[in-house]
Amino acid sequence: MQLRKGKWNGKWWVWARITNPTSTANKSYLLTFVVGGSTTGVDINGTSYTKAFRLISGKTYKSCLKRDVIGGGYDKCTSFTG
Repeated sequence: MQLRKGKWNGKWWVWARITNPTSTANKSYLLTFVVGGSTTGVDINGTSYTKAFRLISGKTYKSCLKRDVIGGGYDKCTSFTG
């Protein structure tokens, strides 16, 4: 699981990415990306990417593996502050 950033159209963007997940991750987890009060997520299917958010100084960006069940919590997270 990674947080990635890149420049596109003159602006910096951040997104979450997972590469080569185990079959357990494919079946049991979602890749989520949390920025302030906004959350986006994707089903994990091989290499997966979330929607990108604009990089803003002082904002915290967090990528997590979330159990794919109702009320499932975050299992593993990584974050940084822009």
